[in-house]
Amino acid sequence: MQQNSTDEEIISKLEKKPNSILKVGSISFGISIFIILFLPWIVTQCSSCLSFKIDKPNEIGDTIGGIMGPSVAIIAAMLTFIAFWAQYDANIEQRKQFLLNQKSQQDDAKIQESRFLDAQNRISKEQFENKYYNLLEIHRENTRDFNWR
Repeated sequence: MQQNSTDEEIISKLEKKPNSILKVGSISFGISIFIILFLPWIVTQCSSCLSFKIDKPNEIGDTIGGIMGPSVAIIAAMLTFIAFWAQYDANIEQRKQFLLNQKSQQDDAKIQESRFLDAQNRISKEQFENKYYNLLEIHRENTRDFNWR
């Protein structure tokens, strides 16, 4: 019984997932995507209000590339985090299934053991009965062959 309670405790602990980290990650990912989508427009249209001194088209491209490079890297890091989080959830689910299957197999083993013991008892009882009736038959033959005169 101690093993079963331990398995149930492990399963209940695994079901308590810290979803707040995933929510914060998803929100920051959405905000980052929004900023990255509008960053080139902000840099090109509002360069005078942001006090950027961008006069040539190649400078605009370099500026956008310099701003977008780290942003894309941040998005890649967030996507990697989400992928690892999904793998973590899958591993927890797999562990729960393993524990449930292990418990089921232990229950099946107990049932098979009890059936085996029942069959063994039935066989030994049948063997005893066969031996008893064979000995009884031998005794009857001996008493029939005995000369009572």
